[in-house]
Amino acid sequence: MESQAPRGVFVLGKGRVMLSICATDGKTQILKIAEPGEVLRLSATVSAKPYEFTGETIDPGQVNFVKREDFPRFDSDACFAGEKLAQALTGVEIPQW
Repeated sequence: MESQAPRGVFVLGKGRVMLSICATDGKTQILKIAEPGEVLRLSATVSAKPYEFTGETIDPGQVNFVKREDFPRFDSDACFAGEKLAQALTGVEIPQW
């Protein structure tokens, strides 16, 4: 949920997740639809800042979770670490940008 303290990292294995925020007028604004292999909440978990958006499953799927206290501290690029984590948990190859 948006504005909650980070509990950990979510890795989408199967299915889709709608990522949204609550706009100032109280309406839900959809940011994107997450697809399998995406790592959710990585930046909040690494930075210890509140979650920036809410995630809701759209259809049946599988979401893997790594608790914040179990999440390793990386000295290198957190994005690279997140990609490797996603690959390890899902077996899905993450495209290189």
